[in-house]
Amino acid sequence: AEKIKIYEGKEQIIVSGFFFEDEWLWTVGANNKIYKSKDMSKWDLVGSFPGTYKLSKYFTAKGDVLVKHGDLISVRMDFENGLLISNDGGKSWFEKFPGKTVNDQTLDYCGRLYVALDPTFDYKLPYNGLFMSSDSGKNFSHFVNYSEIHKVDITDLEVAGDMLYAATFSGGLWRTKLNSCN
Repeated sequence: AEKIKIYEGKEQIIVSGFFFEDEWLWTVGANNKIYKSKDMSKWDLVGSFPGTYKLSKYFTAKGDVLVKHGDLISVRMDFENGLLISNDGGKSWFEKFPGKTVNDQTLDYCGRLYVALDPTFDYKLPYNGLFMSSDSGKNFSHFVNYSEIHKVDITDLEVAGDMLYAATFSGGLWRTKLNSCN
């Protein structure tokens, strides 16, 4: 295995998450900056998000920290800090789910964003806190394609083809067929 190092000047950047889109590797550093690279030897600074939001330097939580589709970039913040979302390629940012812990997030082939919130910290959440946005993160609705899964904690989300898969804490693996992109 080869360790990939990212530098800004002489400072090595601690990476908290990454995402592949086409031939680009996108990564987010604990310095609140987003970088991209084609060959992992030269890294381009894409942008940054406000310093009032912090990623943990030792990110131990489960799930994807960074997801991207077109101009939509979603960054999962540290414990109980929700998401920071940009729908203009990183020029501006807005919060979603402040004060909540996001277990995982994923995107489907249409660019719809799926988010699993940790219900153990907020008993007011309806069911397990699985939400979907089809408008670049501006609005979210409760995703109700599952039946019994509402009783368990979702720990991991993945999309493969036209299926959304959800792994749960002691509740098994679930899947559902996604709607077309219309």
